[in-house]
Amino acid sequence: MSDDTAPLHLLFDDPEWERPWETIGVGDGGNEIGMSVLPYEIVRDDIPNGSLIASTTPTDHLIVAVVSNWGGWGLLLATALAELARATSLLKDIHPEKDR
Repeated sequence: MSDDTAPLHLLFDDPEWERPWETIGVGDGGNEIGMSVLPYEIVRDDIPNGSLIASTTPTDHLIVAVVSNWGGWGLLLATALAELARATSLLKDIHPEKDR
């Protein structure tokens, strides 16, 4: 974490706190919030510099994707399908060509 990074991990880390929501992590490289759901050895052994970057912040659920943004889109689309009435407004701002 740096001075320019919001300490959002605090919303996930405190084991004493009963969160009123489920948490979902989306990751592609081992360092994202939620990737610690995976065994440390997987990140350490299979990700470049994995032992240095491995996340220690778990989430209730984890979406692993080749590109984190694509995993986020998958979550968005699943949400849209769950609420078809909102699909058009949720999907109008997705521009895949911008996230390559």
